[in-house]
Amino acid sequence: MKMNRKKLLYVFISIFWCITGCTGMKYVPDDDRLITEVDVDYIDKSKLYNSQTVKQTVHSLIEPKPNNKFLWMRTGVVINGLTPDKEKGVFYFIGNQIGGPPALLSNLKQDELIRVINNRLFHLGYFNAETIVEIDTSKAKKAEVKFLIETGKPYFIDTLVSEITSQTDTLNKIFESSLKETKIDSGTYYQLERLERARRYIADYVNNRGYYYFSEEDIEFYADSTKLDSLNGVKLSLNLKPNRKKRTLTYYTLDSVVVREDLPLELEDTINIKKDSIEDGIYLAERKEVPRYKPKHISKGIFFTPGKAYEKIERQKTYRYLTGMGAFNYVDIQLQPITNENKLRPVIGLYSLPKMSFSAEIGVNAKSNNFVGPGVKLTWLNRNFLHGSEQLTVSLNGNIERQFGGPREQRQNSLSYEFGIETRLRVPRIWPPFIKINITDYISYTEFSIQANQFKRAGLYGLRTMKITEGYTWKGSQTEDFYFYPFEVNYSALFDQSSDFEDFLEENPFVRQTFSQQFILGLNLGYSNNQLEERLDRERFYYSADFQSAGNLVSLFDSNKDETGDEFLAVPYAQFLKLTQEYRKYFSVGPSGNDIATRVLVGVGFPYGNSLSLPYIRQYFIGGPNSLRGFRARTVGPGTYLNESEQLIYVDQTGDIRFEINAEYRKKLNQYFETAFFIDAGNIWLFNDDPDRPGASFEFKDFYKELAVSTGVGLRIDVSVIVIRFDLGFPIRKPLPETGFEWVFSDINPFDSDWRSNNLILNFSIGYPF
Repeated sequence: MKMNRKKLLYVFISIFWCITGCTGMKYVPDDDRLITEVDVDYIDKSKLYNSQTVKQTVHSLIEPKPNNKFLWMRTGVVINGLTPDKEKGVFYFIGNQIGGPPALLSNLKQDELIRVINNRLFHLGYFNAETIVEIDTSKAKKAEVKFLIETGKPYFIDTLVSEITSQTDTLNKIFESSLKETKIDSGTYYQLERLERARRYIADYVNNRGYYYFSEEDIEFYADSTKLDSLNGVKLSLNLKPNRKKRTLTYYTLDSVVVREDLPLELEDTINIKKDSIEDGIYLAERKEVPRYKPKHISKGIFFTPGKAYEKIERQKTYRYLTGMGAFNYVDIQLQPITNENKLRPVIGLYSLPKMSFSAEIGVNAKSNNFVGPGVKLTWLNRNFLHGSEQLTVSLNGNIERQFGGPREQRQNSLSYEFGIETRLRVPRIWPPFIKINITDYISYTEFSIQANQFKRAGLYGLRTMKITEGYTWKGSQTEDFYFYPFEVNYSALFDQSSDFEDFLEENPFVRQTFSQQFILGLNLGYSNNQLEERLDRERFYYSADFQSAGNLVSLFDSNKDETGDEFLAVPYAQFLKLTQEYRKYFSVGPSGNDIATRVLVGVGFPYGNSLSLPYIRQYFIGGPNSLRGFRARTVGPGTYLNESEQLIYVDQTGDIRFEINAEYRKKLNQYFETAFFIDAGNIWLFNDDPDRPGASFEFKDFYKELAVSTGVGLRIDVSVIVIRFDLGFPIRKPLPETGFEWVFSDINPFDSDWRSNNLILNFSIGYPF
């Protein structure tokens, strides 16, 4: 009893200290006030056209912002107050990045803020914006700040014309055409960022028609709102700046191209440097008798055409192709004007990376199924294997791991090891060379790989796999990527099976078929579109699709299948089709510009012929750090099936069909820290019925009733190079014996140790989950 009272006393003292000591008010000077709230109100919200952009823009300008609070505590202010005042180093980071100084009223520059806000609103099309600041100081040592903004109606572009009169009709027409291509139509709302983007586009348009020195700084838009009948209309006219240099409107053609391999510019005229013609009008400057790279492969990446007009896009394509070859530390492209001639000589400097390199990585592997352990990876790289910038990579890897968390019977059989070797050849072009196609303006790659791997789960089984692939990858545009592997062979076989595991497979023939020794012979193709960069309309999304097919062609040549079954080289082969699609959408919300990230993932595998289910290495699973974060990986499904076997056998729960939907609210705390609140839902199913796993097959009319749901909170640490992520999740809808999936809100009890050990899942990972 005395011990309990003593503990209660400690708890009371701790709570009292938090209430009185963590508010941060003691660090506010006596003659100053702490800004506890900043509110921005708009007198007539109906006049806001792009309200989200306006609110986030205004909010970003206001300084200082109120300190973040957790309940009543301003821990950041306390950390800053307790940390020595340093201008750099560890204490500066702790005090100003983990913590932060108090938001003092004395640091609020009202007049300057009003000017900045009104100016920014002007650039968003609100030409008559007015801002008023009100400060409430009724609370001791505290201040609440309110910004009242009358934006007025935004202005729109009524007319867009070119008023440029140059020395040639051709150039005048170029400017007129470029203006039409900007897609700024009548009725588009005025926005400075939109006009700046239009200037950049016009400059590129003119550059691509022979005018090398022309830039966006040579033109300007003039906005006039006084000569239109429309009250909120603007006439935009494109003009040349009067103080531009004369050469900006000079037309240039290209002279011969010089490619310099690992030569500094000061060796331009050295007699030891020879220049060989590698193509009409393209010369290679080299000190060696035998060039490091075969000239025919270099010339494929040169898009300049001697004698033609200069085009900026040719320079961009050349740079993009040569850097994409992977052999060069950097590529320098200069266009040297020829004296007294309107010509430019492209000089391309190629500066190589070391031909060979070796790297060793030693660390801790943390997998999505909560297996953790030390690992090592050794990699040897040759960046110019066949003298055409072909990259040959040989990798050795190995690790030992054990599962942490989960039921005891799973952990007892979870010790495992893995080692493997992979050889990969990446050719920066389409091979074989008789394939005379140019898929895209971007560089295309041909890849060959062979890898062998051995995985052993102690006390259960071992699995050997081998994979051979040949295929192509390329970019369709800046955001679109494709891959096509017409030849892909996988072989897998079990070894060293324990008697318990053999008995388990004997009792579960459906599972045994997924583990059986077999070939996977087929193709793989995919597409992705990554639109995650911030854009003017702030729409961000990501889409990917992956299609796999196996067993189709080989079945045509299997003449003995009636006698021996479906086999290839006396080994059964899998037959299936598989399509996986993923769509992510990101929304910027609230005045602080926080994100809501969403994802929908749908995967369907169709086994046929001699396959009852997808092979184990191609099946879907769900749960873990990048999926349902309130469930451990591979522990949900398939369907409503719940494994209650008392056998000490842990087999991953996998399936042929997957559906998952996720949503996450991400809130920035400062430059380095971010919190998240998430909810995940999904499950996996079998395509065909399995008598030993009732409820595991997919039924469209019932699938939404069979979704597991989890929720939780997360912390992310952004250290620029990587994002370290911690997510604490727990289930709120899960499968229960006999009843199927049920909501379990009434069971949630974070103060109960049994509930915590059985439900709380701490996920650690690198990068965002989606």
